[in-house]
Amino acid sequence: MNQWLVTYSKEEAQCAQQQIDAWANANTLLDYDPKESSQAWYQVEWTLSSIAISESVLVNEPSLDQAQIKRDIQWMNKVAHRTIEFDKAGTQTNNHHYWRGLAAISTGVLSSDDKLFDWGVGVYKQSINELDQRGALPQEMARHERAIHYQSFALQPLVPLAQFAERQHVSLYQYHSPSGRTVNDAVNFLGEALAHPAIIKAYTPDEQMIDDKGSDFFSFAEFYSHQVAPAQIPVTILEGLHKPTFATRVGGNTTVIDGYVPPANQAGNK
Repeated sequence: MNQWLVTYSKEEAQCAQQQIDAWANANTLLDYDPKESSQAWYQVEWTLSSIAISESVLVNEPSLDQAQIKRDIQWMNKVAHRTIEFDKAGTQTNNHHYWRGLAAISTGVLSSDDKLFDWGVGVYKQSINELDQRGALPQEMARHERAIHYQSFALQPLVPLAQFAERQHVSLYQYHSPSGRTVNDAVNFLGEALAHPAIIKAYTPDEQMIDDKGSDFFSFAEFYSHQVAPAQIPVTILEGLHKPTFATRVGGNTTVIDGYVPPANQAGNK
């Protein structure tokens, strides 16, 4: 999909679609039980997010087999409903919940499924409602030496989720929690924590393992930086965009994806 964005070669789009179709024909991502393997559940949410985001771009290539696309989207829809049904039966509302929200909203847009779309919007609002007075996500702060890492990892699905909603004229970037918090507070807290890791001592005594050199650490900021004036973004976040970002769970090269301007009739316009 990334190759198609760069080259607009229909062969690249067809290759990507064939890969997705192989997964759909094999009825993958449906035969698992989170009680037996939580990791299988996590892999489903990440894989579906990547596939649905990729498909949301590929649908703009007119040479693709429309019957194939329809079949593949129907499969994605089944996968999304199954994974959120497991979510509803549980109490896990940390970053995995957000990844399932991204999987739901991206698939919901593709399949014109308001139930999935609305569920994803609800997940986003719930996450913002959990922000504390500093802008930290309490469940991610509980990850000891990886607290800063997981604050970033939680933003990785939340910001693209907001992007899908914005394309449907649902403004989540402006959503305020009952305590007045927005996603800006979460980003600003991450920026402050990167500049001054000692502020995490309020949550955990563990010395932080900061892996901000990873290609996906700042991937959310590719999208976020177009919603907020540069002067309002922490310098530590802006510096992270000096090199390309890549997040497998968000469809690959997020620098390339962010630079794509979809046609006016994109399938993502519900």
